[in-house]
This record gives sequence, C-alpha cells and structure tokens, in this order.
Amino acid sequence: MTHDPDSTPTPTPASTPLSTPTASAGPPPPGTRGRSTRTRRLLRVGGGLLAAVGLVLLVGSLFLSRFLDPERLAGWLEPRVEAALNRDVSLGRVEVRLLPLGIRLRDLSVADPTGLAPRLAALETLEFRVRILPLLRRRVEVREIRLAGLEANLRAGVDGLTNYGDFSPAPEAGSEADPESEVDP
Repeated sequence: MTHDPDSTPTPTPASTPLSTPTASAGPPPPGTRGRSTRTRRLLRVGGGLLAAVGLVLLVGSLFLSRFLDPERLAGWLEPRVEAALNRDVSLGRVEVRLLPLGIRLRDLSVADPTGLAPRLAALETLEFRVRILPLLRRRVEVREIRLAGLEANLRAGVDGLTNYGDFSPAPEAGSEADPESEVDP
C-alpha cells in the first residue's frame, strides 16, 4: 500500500482544541531569565521614590501652612514694603505656594501721598518665586517676579511735583555724587 499525502485527513476547526496547556520545557531562553524580577524591583524602587516625594511634599505643605501663616506673613511684609516704597501699602491676601515655592500677594494697593491720584498703583497679583537651595543657607533668592492687573497712576502737578519722584532717597547732606557714575551727553 502506498501512502497518498493528499489523503491524510486535516484537522477541522471543530476537532482542534481552543487552548492547549503548555508545559514548561525547561529553562527560559538565554537573556530572558530574571527580566520579570528586575522589572518588579524597578517598579518597587520607583514606587518607593514616588511615595517618598509625595511624603516630602505633604510634610512641606504642612510645614508651610503651620509656620508661614499668611496673616502673619502679611503683617510682616506690609511694613517692609511701606518702608521700601516710602508709601502706605495695603495687602489684600497673601498666599504661600509650595510648587513652585513662592509667595503670591493679591489686591496690593500703593497710596499716593501727594494727592495727585487716588492711588499710585494697584496690582491684582504680585508673585515671587524663590530658589529652594539658598533657603537652606538662610538666603532668599528670587528667581521670578510676575505681575498681573497692574494699574499705575503716575502724575505730575502744574508745579512739577510728581507722585513718584521720591522713591529714591535724596542724597545725604555733605555727600557728593560719584563723578564716574554720571553719563556724558
């Protein structure tokens, strides 16, 4: 008897099982052993780092909210800004931000002592963003200042008096101006 290759029955879809269990035929192919272990270890380390960063952010925000009370900060800032500008200043609200680290002043108003304008300036928002590492050395370095909603009322009276001319302190009596700092026309 001869065997005809065309006469061999071919399995039909109904006669083949849908899934066949595969038995482990030995060790995994070279280069793949331990890959899942490394992946799990990386996921654990990454998850741990993520949890640590989250914990630092949580502790930092609790620290800032407890020790940098916005009302106390406003009370500390207002007289310093008034002294720097030589004007009465009113602050609406002070917000401390964690990321990015900074302070946001809202509804800031600078009075006009000359009476030439109802107020010299008003700001909806003044935001200072600071660098973090210099704070560890007890130094504040501002990396960015943002203004929003600035209204400035710079005026000059008929007598030549301005409402902004006394921002820089007058030279002390007996001191001479530095001749090298003057600009030739």
